[in-house]
Amino acid sequence: MTKQSVSPDMRQVQDVMRRAVRDEIAKKARLGQYVVINRDGKPCRIPAAEALLEIREEDSAYGQGRDLPPPGPGEGDTVRGQDRADG
Repeated sequence: MTKQSVSPDMRQVQDVMRRAVRDEIAKKARLGQYVVINRDGKPCRIPAAEALLEIREEDSAYGQGRDLPPPGPGEGDTVRGQDRADG
């Protein structure tokens, strides 16, 4: 099997889709809503703020995320479902 490179057009499509998903998760985080994600092959409902933190961590690990919207009210208030003040 040969490795195929991703065309510039496909890369742009991927970037636009990634941005749209991040924007929607950021919107849900501002509204205090939940999102359903895949964890270990199973659906998992988590606060959107937590999902946004995970996205930011992944993007920073891969050198991406420069186009992420700034955190809004309520974003980052929870870490893994716990209040930050609780540790």
